[in-house]
Amino acid sequence: DNKTGVVSGNNVRVRAGSVLPEFAKNKYVVQTKLSRGAEVSILGRDPDGYLRIKPPEGVTVWVHNGYVAILPGAGKPVSQSVAQPVAATVPPKSDAVADGSLPNEAPTSATEAVAAASPKSAAAWTFRGLPETEQRRTLAEIDDLVRAEMEKPVIDREFTTMGSRYEPVAEQTEDEFASRYATARLRQLAQMSSAIGALRSSRLRDEELQTLRRGFVDERARIREELPPIPSGLDAQGVLRTSALYPVGSFPQRYRLTDPTSKRDRTLAYVEVRPNAGIDVASFLDRYVGVRATGKRLQTGGIQPVPIYMVDEIVLLEDEPAASDSPDEG
Repeated sequence: DNKTGVVSGNNVRVRAGSVLPEFAKNKYVVQTKLSRGAEVSILGRDPDGYLRIKPPEGVTVWVHNGYVAILPGAGKPVSQSVAQPVAATVPPKSDAVADGSLPNEAPTSATEAVAAASPKSAAAWTFRGLPETEQRRTLAEIDDLVRAEMEKPVIDREFTTMGSRYEPVAEQTEDEFASRYATARLRQLAQMSSAIGALRSSRLRDEELQTLRRGFVDERARIREELPPIPSGLDAQGVLRTSALYPVGSFPQRYRLTDPTSKRDRTLAYVEVRPNAGIDVASFLDRYVGVRATGKRLQTGGIQPVPIYMVDEIVLLEDEPAASDSPDEG
């Protein structure tokens, strides 16, 4: 039936493998050895030359007891089954960790550290199935403190105290399990603290930029407008200048209409000359002019929008206003 095989050699190594993509190539750990004539149940074939078989007698796989709730009084043997592939490569949350325990492995990035395992209850984490020691009792107490801190908003979390308590447990040599556990916790706290620090810096910078922007807007509002009234029939007036944003030859070709009363060459509007308008723009550059527009739109993205005029006529004006001595925004 192509599902049963007979071992044809002696001391044939049975290796641990996985159907999950990130572990599929890791078939290094030898679980047992089979001799000639042993039957195996074939579950699948891999392109790298291995057969996926039902684990033979003597082969076991392991899961940490901190993630498993032991059900009392069942008294029934658990039948062996073979795990099937799952759609996602990230294990889903399960009732086995619903007691609020923190993850036993450090997240792989600072962002994941901030998002790591918000607790579902304040129940103390216990090392089920392991002898109780002073170091493990201490770890359970510190884990409770971490769990309580995780209840706070991300920006308010502070793990310095917990880190200083994990350190002596990590450095002691009496309980190797507790030492490794505390070391993993310190790695997690370092990642979370780094991510929280970056978040605080980002928010502070954002607040500084918003304050600076409000200052620019307030300063602009205090600037005294001294432009003369625009003559009838004209849409805008000012000194026509070239633009660094739209140099000669660019498309669209635009020029700046600047405030003649400003010492800092303030841009009032952009002028876009229609290609078939027949205007010799060079003869109007750096002169005080008025424009008649066939259309108008706004260029956004700055502190205040700047109008863009599509023009088919430029008029040379006289009596250019003198520059003002009043403060200007730059």
